[in-house]
Amino acid sequence: MDNQLKIYLDEIAEQLWNNKAGLFVGSGFSLNANTEKGTDRMPMWADLGDLFYKKLHGKNPSYEDKAYLNILKLAEDVESVFDRATLNDIIIKAIADEKRTPSDLYYKMLSLPWVNIYTTNYDSLLVRSATELHKKGRVDYTIFEEEKSLSTITSPYIAKLHGSLNHPDSMIITEEDYRRYHNRHSIFVNEVRNAFVRNTIVVIGFSADDPNFIQWIGWVHDNLEAHARKIYLISVSDIPEERVTSLSRKNIKVVNISKIFDKSDPYESLNTFFTYLDDSLNEKKTEEESFSKGVLKWGRTNASCNSREKDYKTLYEIWHNDRLTYPGWIVMPRDKREYILNMNQFILSKDLIEQLKRPYDILFLNEFNWRIEKCLFPIYNDWESIYISVINKYDPINKSSDNEFIEHWFNLKLAILRLYRQENWIDKWTVLKEEINSNAGILTKEQLARFKYELCLHAVYTWDFLSLKIVLDNWSENMELPYWEMKKAALWAEFLSLERGRSIAEKAFAEISSKYDSCALEDKYCWASQKNAAHSILNLMNSADFSCNKESHLSAQKTWADTKIYDDFWYERDFFDARLRNVDSVFAVSSKSPKFELGLYRVTTSLGGNSSDYRNAYAFYNYYEELGYPIHLPGLTAIKKETLASALSLMAYCSQTIAEAWMFRFADINLVAFVFSRKKLEFTSFDKINELFEKYLRLFQMSFTIEDSNDKYWISNMRIIIPEILSRLCVKANFELRVRAFDIITELYRSTYIMLYRGIDELISRIMNTFTDEEKYKLIPRFLEMDMSGISNDTGYRYDPMSYISDSKQYVDLHIDYKIISKMIEKIYQDQDVRSIYVTRMAVLYRLDLLNATQVYEFAEALWKHTTNSGFPLHTIYSEFAFLNLPHPDNINPAELLSKYFETHKITYNAGKSISMHVRDQVVNNIKGTLNDAVCFEWESNALEKLVSDIYTAWSHDKDKVLNQDISFGISIGEEYRSKFIDIGRIISGVLAKNQDKLSSKSSDILKHIIDEYSRYGLPVYSIMLEYPNWYNCEDLIADFCKRISSYDKFEIADCLVALIHKSKRKMDIKCELEYVTDNFRCNNEVARIDVIQTISSLIIEVPTQFSDKSIQNIILGLKYIYESSKIEISDSELIVNEKLNIRREVAPIVSALLQMDGINDNETLSTWYTYYNDDNTFNDVKEGFVFNKYNA
Repeated sequence: MDNQLKIYLDEIAEQLWNNKAGLFVGSGFSLNANTEKGTDRMPMWADLGDLFYKKLHGKNPSYEDKAYLNILKLAEDVESVFDRATLNDIIIKAIADEKRTPSDLYYKMLSLPWVNIYTTNYDSLLVRSATELHKKGRVDYTIFEEEKSLSTITSPYIAKLHGSLNHPDSMIITEEDYRRYHNRHSIFVNEVRNAFVRNTIVVIGFSADDPNFIQWIGWVHDNLEAHARKIYLISVSDIPEERVTSLSRKNIKVVNISKIFDKSDPYESLNTFFTYLDDSLNEKKTEEESFSKGVLKWGRTNASCNSREKDYKTLYEIWHNDRLTYPGWIVMPRDKREYILNMNQFILSKDLIEQLKRPYDILFLNEFNWRIEKCLFPIYNDWESIYISVINKYDPINKSSDNEFIEHWFNLKLAILRLYRQENWIDKWTVLKEEINSNAGILTKEQLARFKYELCLHAVYTWDFLSLKIVLDNWSENMELPYWEMKKAALWAEFLSLERGRSIAEKAFAEISSKYDSCALEDKYCWASQKNAAHSILNLMNSADFSCNKESHLSAQKTWADTKIYDDFWYERDFFDARLRNVDSVFAVSSKSPKFELGLYRVTTSLGGNSSDYRNAYAFYNYYEELGYPIHLPGLTAIKKETLASALSLMAYCSQTIAEAWMFRFADINLVAFVFSRKKLEFTSFDKINELFEKYLRLFQMSFTIEDSNDKYWISNMRIIIPEILSRLCVKANFELRVRAFDIITELYRSTYIMLYRGIDELISRIMNTFTDEEKYKLIPRFLEMDMSGISNDTGYRYDPMSYISDSKQYVDLHIDYKIISKMIEKIYQDQDVRSIYVTRMAVLYRLDLLNATQVYEFAEALWKHTTNSGFPLHTIYSEFAFLNLPHPDNINPAELLSKYFETHKITYNAGKSISMHVRDQVVNNIKGTLNDAVCFEWESNALEKLVSDIYTAWSHDKDKVLNQDISFGISIGEEYRSKFIDIGRIISGVLAKNQDKLSSKSSDILKHIIDEYSRYGLPVYSIMLEYPNWYNCEDLIADFCKRISSYDKFEIADCLVALIHKSKRKMDIKCELEYVTDNFRCNNEVARIDVIQTISSLIIEVPTQFSDKSIQNIILGLKYIYESSKIEISDSELIVNEKLNIRREVAPIVSALLQMDGINDNETLSTWYTYYNDDNTFNDVKEGFVFNKYNA
C-alpha cells in the first residue's frame, strides 16, 4: 500500500473516531444499488445529458456533440422548451427509484460514525438505508430535506442538498437553479459551510468532472479557502495527474482506493475501504479502552504520610510519578479528589519538612502542593511559614540550579502568592509579587500565564479594576497555551468588555478544538477537558449579548456529548450545586427568617456548616477559579444563586476576602446578607468594621466619580452591591464615618447617576436608625444640603434623611440658612416632581419649631397651593388627618375638610365572592389618626352615627373572613382581616368611647352588638369593654387582668397592654396591673414579649412612680435573664441572632430609665447592661434607645 495513501486513510479513520468526519455522497455511489432485472443501470450525469439532448433534438448526441455539452444548460433548455414537469419526469423515469434497493455497501457506509451526511442525489437509497438501520437499532439518522426543519434536528442527519424525487420541484438541475441556490437555500449553504470549516469531509460518488462536485468545491474554494479543513475525494478509478494537482491546490486530496486495495471492481474497492475504516475504529476503541482503564486507575495508590524520612522519599516518588502521568484534566475529577483526600495525604508539619534532607524538602513540597491544588484543597494559614522556610533555604537563580528545580521553586512562590491574595495579606502579597515580577523572564510560559492571572485576580479581590485593565492590556497573546487565553478572555468579558473577551475566546477555542482533533490518545483527556470548559465559557459569552442562537447551544451540547467521556464538566457543577445546598440541611432549620432591620422577618431559613462543609465551599471557589469561569456577564449569571449563597455563608467565616470578592462578582444585592449577616458582624471587631466601612466608602465614591463609568461592567456591580454593604456595616461603624457617608451621598445626589444605584434608600434608612435623636437633630443643616432634584417624587421621601426625624425636641439652637428654606418653599410651590420631599422637610422643621413666623406663613401658603379634590395638599406622603397638625392659610380649615372627608368616604369591605388581600383601609387610618394627642379634632354626632353604620356594614360583610384559615401569597387571610378589625377596635375604644354621649340609642345598641360579636369571633375586646362601664362590669374585668395578661394569645395580651396605656393616660392607678405585666417580663414569657417590653419601656418613662418595688425587682430579674439568654453564640442561626439583638434593643430604654432612678443605679445587672450599651462593639441601632433615654433624664 502506498504510504501517502495509507496516511490519508488513517487520517480519515482518526477523524471518524473523533466524530469530526462528514460524508459528501454523489450520484456515482448509486451505481452500487441493487437493481431489478430488466432495469437500466442508475444514470450518471452524462446519461442524463444524453436524455436531455434527445428530448430537445429527437436523437442521441454524437461523440462530438458530447464534448461540448453543458448538462445544466441542457436541463434548462428542456425546461424552457417544454416545462418543469417534463424535465422532472425525464429524471424520475431515468432513476427509477422504486426499482432499486440499497446494497450491503450502503449499510456498511452508514454504520460508520459520520457527523452528518450530505448528498446531491435525488434518489431515496440513503434514506431507506438509514431507516432500516434505525429499525435494527444500529444508528439513528435524521432526514433533513426541508430547510425549515433544521431548528428541530440534531446530528447525525442526512441532508438532501439538491432535493428529492419525493418533491420533484425541489430538485436542483438547471443553470438557473444553481445560480439562485445560495440565496434560496441559505440554510443549506450555511450548514455545508460550517461542515467544511468544522469537519474533515470525505467525498464519495463524485467524478472529478461531476457538475455537482465542480459547483460545490468551487464555492468552498472561493468562500472558505483560508478556513476549510482537508477534503478527501475517494476515487475508484484513475484521475489524470494534472487534475489531481489542481485539486490538491484546493486542499482536496485524491484517494484512489482501487490502487490501495488492488481491486478492479469499484464495489469491492469501496467494500474494502469501509472495512478498513471499521477495523481501524475497532482498533482505536480497543486502544482507548485500554488507555481509559489506566486513567481510571490513576492516583489509586495507597500512599499516605508516615513519620520516617524514607517513607517520605517513597511517597515523593509515587507522587512525582502521579504528576508526570496525570491525564491533564483542568480540574481533577471528584472521585479522584475524594480518594486522595480520604487517604489522609494532606498532613504537613514543620517537623516533617525538617527531617527531609536537601533537596527532598523542596521536591516533596512541590509534589504536595501540586496535589492539594489539583484537589482544590486550601493551603492552611499555618502552613505558610513552612512554605516560606523551604523557599528561603534556596537561591536557585544565583546558584545556577537546573531549570526543573527553579520551576519547583517558583511553583511554591506562586502558590503562596495565591494564599496571600485569598487571605488579603496585602503587604506580604506586594513583596512576593515584586520578587516574582523581577524574575518574570525566567518563569516558564505556564508560570508566567499563571502569574498574570494571579495579578488579575488580585485586582478583582481588591476591587482595583483600573489595575486589572492594565494587566490584561499587557498580557501578551500566547496560543501555545490556549486555555490561559480563555481565562484571560473571561476576565475581559466579565469586567471590562464582552466584545473583546469573546473575540479572544473564539480564537482560543478554535485553537483548543484543533488540538483536540489532532492530538495523540495520551493527550486526549487534557484537550477534551479544555475544550469542554472553553466551549461552555464561549457559549456563555454568546448568550450574554443575546447573539446566541439554537445552533450555538446545540454546538455546545455536542461538544459536551463528544468529550464527557474524558471530562464530565457538568457533573462537577451538579455536585457542587447539590453538596453546598445540603450545607443548610435543605433549608430545614426554620420557615421564618429576619430582614436586616431588627424585629422584621421574612419567610426563609437559617444556615449552618461544619469543617467538611468549609472545605467543600473552598473547593467550589477554587473549581471556578481553575476553570477561569466568568461568574457574571451582562444580563446573566453563570452559577446558581442558591449554591453561591451557601458557599458565601461558610466562606465569610474562614476567608472573608474570598466571600467579598465573589459576592461582588455575582452582583446580586440579596447575597450581601450571606457575607455581612448580623451574626458575622457581631463577631467582627469595631476596628475591623471601621476599616471595611472606610474601604467601601472609597469605592462608593469612586463608582460615580470615575470617568466613562457607564462603560464598565464592574462599575454597575458596585452600584448594585456597595450601598447594601454600607447599610449593613453602618450599624457598627463610628459616628464620623457614618456622617462622612452622608457627605458622599450628597455628592452623589449632585451627579447624574443616582437612579443607576440600588439600595440608596435602604442605606439612608439604616444609617438614620443608628443615630440618636440628638445626633439626628444636630445633623439637620447637613441633611438640608442634600439636593433632592434628581429623586422621584413617589418614593423620594425614602431617599431623604429628613424623613427619618420624628422627635419634637430641641437639643441645641440650630441655625438654618434662610436661603435654603426659601429654596425649599419655592420647590413646594413650583416643582411637582419633588414637592413631597420638600413638604416633608419643611414639616420636620415646623414640628421642631425651627421656622420663624414668616417662614411658617410661606410654608402654609405653598403647602396648600396645590390640593386634591378633597381639598388637602397634593403630592405629599401624609394622610389627611396629619394636616391638622401642620400650618394652613387663614381661609382654610383642615378640621372642616377632614369632616367632609369622613362624610364622603366609607370604611371599605369585601362585597364580592373573592377575597381581597388589600384589607388595610386609608379611612380607618385617618380615623385612628384623630386619636393622636397632637391632633385636635371634634367629632360631630352625625359623623359618629355614620361611623357606627360604616363599622357595622364592614363587620357584617367581613367578620366571617376572620375565621378563614386559607393562605394567599404566603399571607393568612384570617390574620389580615383580624388585624383590620383590631384596628377598628381601637376606633371603638377610642373615638366612639370618648363620644358615647353623642350616640343615639340605636347606634349604641349596634355598637354593643358589634362588641359582643367581637368576643364570639375571638377578637380582643378587653380594652374596648373597659371603655364602656355602663355596659360591662369593669371591676370584674380589672380582676380578670392577671388571667388575660398570662394568656397564650398574643392579641389578648396586646389588648391588655392597650388598656393599661389608656388607664395611664387618664392618670388612673395601674400599680397592680404593672406587677402582673412585669411578672410576665420576669418569667420571660415569649408570647407578645416585644409588646410587653415596649409597654414597660413607654410607661417607665412616662409614669415611673406607678412602678412598685416589686415591679422594679421583676424588671431587674428579667433583665438579668435576658442578658444571659440573649448572648450571641456562633451556633445561632441568623433568625435567632436577629431575635436576640432585637430584644436587647427593645430593653435599652428600660435599662436607661432604671439607671436614672434613685437608689438602684449601682445594681450589678444594670451595670452589666450599662457596660454593654457603652461598648463600641455593640450595634449602634441596638444601643440607640439607651443613649436617647439617657438624654431625657
